[in-house]
Amino acid sequence: MIWTDSTNAWIRGTNLPSPIPDGGVNLGHSNDAVTIDPLTGDFYFALGRDIRDTVLGGAGHTLYRFTQATQTWETFDNPGEFTPGVCCTAAAWWPGLGASGSIIIWEGGTGKLFRWDKATNAWSLFANPGTGGATWMALEYNPVQNVMYGIHGSAANTFIKIQSNGTLTSLSTP
Repeated sequence: MIWTDSTNAWIRGTNLPSPIPDGGVNLGHSNDAVTIDPLTGDFYFALGRDIRDTVLGGAGHTLYRFTQATQTWETFDNPGEFTPGVCCTAAAWWPGLGASGSIIIWEGGTGKLFRWDKATNAWSLFANPGTGGATWMALEYNPVQNVMYGIHGSAANTFIKIQSNGTLTSLSTP
């Protein structure tokens, strides 16, 4: 669904690529798994494990890119390092990381953070907090401090600050 502010109305956008079933499907634990490139308006979606396992018959994550200029979806380059069978991915855009910006993906099951560099179209392991992930995860970029903040919470909440060089700092819980 796409919101148009000038008309105060919703319109139906282009469906995700096949074989994603149309309409009313639970896309798994994709709590914070959509991010946008602010320069192009293209957005990226990390499909949760649940739908991969139960509907598509696979394991792990699938990434999609929606290109605003053409209004089309495409399957996006998967880093290959994602751990099969884990859920609950979070994703965020980091505009100043790399020549054209980067996506940071926080994998739920392992807690690893992966980086996709737009300019080089290359994935790498960005950081590994050493703690497993969780069901409820979120990543947010802070442009004032040029850092990213993350939270995951299941049995124990974990808050982290991520610097552009991949350094992680554990933050106290509220």
